[in-house]
Amino acid sequence: MDRTVLLRRTKTLKEKIEAHTRAVCDAIEEMETALLELEATRVSTPEAKPSARAADELLTAREAQERLKISPSTFYDWIRTGRLPEGISYGPRSRRWRASEIGAMQ
Repeated sequence: MDRTVLLRRTKTLKEKIEAHTRAVCDAIEEMETALLELEATRVSTPEAKPSARAADELLTAREAQERLKISPSTFYDWIRTGRLPEGISYGPRSRRWRASEIGAMQ
């Protein structure tokens, strides 16, 4: 094949690649803009009701105390008196409480 023909084909392929690259970059910019708009919409919408999965989230003692707005001593007093459940054993020295049970106490 003639060197001139090869140079023309190479130049044509290079131009096509550059055109495709620009198109891909433009598409990415459009997608980023759309995502930013979507995020802005999501942030400004009112808080949705917690899903069933969120309600079954397991909380540490500290998280449960924060949600109930009570001190650690009150939290453990409530467990001792039966006002709060004992929680779920989460390890040899760890317990967790269902968010749904804590939410019912609020």
